Amino acid sequence: MSDLVLEAHDLVKHYPAGGRLGRRRVVHALDGVSVGLRRGEMLGLVGESGSGKSTLGRLLLRLEEPSAGRVLVEGTDLADLRPRELRRFRRTMQMVFQDPYGSLNPRMRVDQLVSEAWDVHPETAPESRRQRVSELLELVGLRDSDRHKHIHQFSGGQRQRIAIARALAPRPSILVCDEPVSALDVSIQAQIVNLLRDIQAEMDLSCVFISHDLAVVRHIADRVAVLYLGRIAEEGPTRELFERPRHPYTAALLSAAPVPDPTVERTRRRIRLPKVIPNPIEPPSGCRFHARCWRATEECATTVPVLSPDDGRSRFACHHPVDGGLAEIERRAAETEEALP
Repeated sequence: MSDLVLEAHDLVKHYPAGGRLGRRRVVHALDGVSVGLRRGEMLGLVGESGSGKSTLGRLLLRLEEPSAGRVLVEGTDLADLRPRELRRFRRTMQMVFQDPYGSLNPRMRVDQLVSEAWDVHPETAPESRRQRVSELLELVGLRDSDRHKHIHQFSGGQRQRIAIARALAPRPSILVCDEPVSALDVSIQAQIVNLLRDIQAEMDLSCVFISHDLAVVRHIADRVAVLYLGRIAEEGPTRELFERPRHPYTAALLSAAPVPDPTVERTRRRIRLPKVIPNPIEPPSGCRFHARCWRATEECATTVPVLSPDDGRSRFACHHPVDGGLAEIERRAAETEEALP
């Protein structure tokens, strides 16, 4: 039996972008993305802005309808569920949004916010709501006396803890976190990340963690998928992907991240990419990264690469993958004229 609790198969999402003289134009947010989430796993989704991370997170929970493709939860296709069935099914899938102030009703007290899930999903309501609210607040590091406050009385980190408590109320098995720490101070980020990791282990949750912060993803994720312009460039175990990236875009992404050791930071030769950002309305043919890649050939411009077979290591969609550690890849890229801006 497969240990996958969540599967996406060839997901496509296009948004209308208007047009003239009857020409229909669309934004290619996602184009044929397939990814799986294993039981008890923390899957990180990374990529620059506009790569499709948040869109993928919303499609996985069917908060938006895909243009094509399927999403399976425990083997059940969400597209086959009628509205009433989908509503019952949703209690197993919850989301923590990026902005806690925007996702929490400022007119409601904390106890009302946390217990609201039991009004929507009464089958999950505990015998004592008051006791369960206290337990959830304690789980996320808040006091029972906080239950009577409104969210304007809390800091950003505390608001995010409340959002996490609300998401955990119906006892989900799948949690999608969309940039949950990006708006917080670094010290608070560490607290929330460690909290999520502890809760995942305690409740045996399967989590999708969406972020642009590579240091956070490296700390929290078991496996990472790298998205570029609506497609997966590379996917694999966190340590393998960070230490030996195979896709040139993954290497460039890691090269842009600062290193805490100032001695190492001063000696690095970063991979410099042309500042030509492809248009998602008219994405490049072939490999979507080829116009910025220092290893691109004519094949890259005409043929779409497919993900390599799953051998337990990183899978990558590249005709000319890189090899070696990041420092060696940076050195080779710096010696290539095409890598310069």
